[in-house]
Amino acid sequence: MRGVGMQGIGLSPAIQARTHWLPIWFVQFYQENDGINFGSGVNIDNLFNADCTIEGYFQVTATPTAVAYPLSKNNGGAGNGWRMFINAGLVVNFIAFFGGVNININTGAFVLRLRQWYHIAVDFDVGTLTARLCIDGVPRAQGIAVGAYQADAANNLICNGVLNVGIVDDYMKVGPIRLSSARRYTGASFTPPNYADWPANDANAQLITRMMDKTGAIATDYSGNGYNGAITFGVNTRWYSEPFLGVVKR
Repeated sequence: MRGVGMQGIGLSPAIQARTHWLPIWFVQFYQENDGINFGSGVNIDNLFNADCTIEGYFQVTATPTAVAYPLSKNNGGAGNGWRMFINAGLVVNFIAFFGGVNININTGAFVLRLRQWYHIAVDFDVGTLTARLCIDGVPRAQGIAVGAYQADAANNLICNGVLNVGIVDDYMKVGPIRLSSARRYTGASFTPPNYADWPANDANAQLITRMMDKTGAIATDYSGNGYNGAITFGVNTRWYSEPFLGVVKR
């Protein structure tokens, strides 16, 4: 790996500009039954009843044959909850279901590059019912909803799980994740948190995974709310590290 890390392997250009070189850990999914199930909890399921932020680090390693779900809380198609997904064109989408007009936004002409880490975030202002979809700290889409959020406590929060027939999840690396009951980012743009130094717990954190478990079938939740993620492992799916991958500096 000597000299390789300094090329910023796996990083988007926006992140390469402010990097240092530390080992990181993540889970790599290879087949359609792989995923992380964080269960169903009121704090997670009802995030969109108030200001909130959904964020994490993700990498697509091959073009999806259907749809990849970095984070989803609605069983893939039901008219409730919310979902973040990446389509076969490598466009990031976000949908939240409301009683009036749904939020349905995507990054449009901005598409992800394969084998690059991205910080993907959605922040929501309940006062204006406005959601922003941001990639590496840059807002790429915005939508406004009308109506009351249709919360459904029965649906689990799934990371890259199989939520629709035909999904083949063999192309996703999953890094740290944080769900918060507050808007973390209110400026026109922002610097994403450091991958290798994921933010500490605070009163607004509903779920924090650092992806530093390194082994086993659990992605630990450090928020104190007990939403540990149960990892479903298929063939070749396991914890991996990339010792010299660049990560974002604050």
